[in-house]
Amino acid sequence: TLEYLGAEYSIKAFEGEPCIYRKFDNYEFEISGLTSRGKYDATIYVWENEKQVITSVQDIPSKEELSKHLEILLAEFSHNRG
Repeated sequence: TLEYLGAEYSIKAFEGEPCIYRKFDNYEFEISGLTSRGKYDATIYVWENEKQVITSVQDIPSKEELSKHLEILLAEFSHNRG
């Protein structure tokens, strides 16, 4: 999944769980739920200023769907820049 998403993403531990991570302006994207074997079940959390979760998307069933959700969120938050 990390390779599929591209070089802007890395691995970062959140509460002991390795998650896919991306910093985008004042926003941080945390993608969790990818450490279990079997069913693909990702969750995206978007943090603002490292303090609070401002949105999340749950029950993402594939890396393709994950990529689509991330594109939508990145577009949405890039419009909020000013």
